[in-house]
Amino acid sequence: MSEPAMFEALAEQWDRVNAELDAGDRALLQDLVERLANALPDSRPELRAEIRSLLFAKLEENDPVVVTGRRFSEPRAAEEVVLAAATTRIRLLLTHLKPWPAHRRILATACESASVLRRRGIDPDLPDLIRLDREDGTVAVPSFQFDAEGAPVELVLRVNRVLEAWEDPWGVADWWLSRNTWLNRPPVELLPESEDTLVMAAALALVEG
Repeated sequence: MSEPAMFEALAEQWDRVNAELDAGDRALLQDLVERLANALPDSRPELRAEIRSLLFAKLEENDPVVVTGRRFSEPRAAEEVVLAAATTRIRLLLTHLKPWPAHRRILATACESASVLRRRGIDPDLPDLIRLDREDGTVAVPSFQFDAEGAPVELVLRVNRVLEAWEDPWGVADWWLSRNTWLNRPPVELLPESEDTLVMAAALALVEG
């Protein structure tokens, strides 16, 4: 079975597939994808099989995602890279579902308020900064985006631009703070800019699939 192609198809056709899943199926898929994103290599095949079984059970037999998943594919070393990138894309798409535990985890990390940033002479509306809307109407700006002097980190702004943080700020914040399969650690741990090549490569791998 072609798992890489199936995961890529799921990411590409997410809006349609999402509409066909009920709340329980969606919650189960969330849990499986979250576990897969943080799993050790030996555990990944079993988790991917659970995701495949869920999709095969809930989608029509002629659904493009199911058809793609049933195609035979010879194992190859590049499959893990493709699967890792596709898994991360699906995980980001799933962050649109609420309530999402990642939101609470992200807000539990260091964040600045828009008013505090303005007092420091920093524009909180600076393009490419991640801005998170809290339920109380205030804005939280994750602190990892700033250096020790309080200035925005250029690498973070560039990566945020690549990942289109203005479109999905929660998903991009989660990408920075969660373990990345490609990097084997959260991208935020590779800041400051001395590690810009690795971090940007991981971001491009996600976007390019």
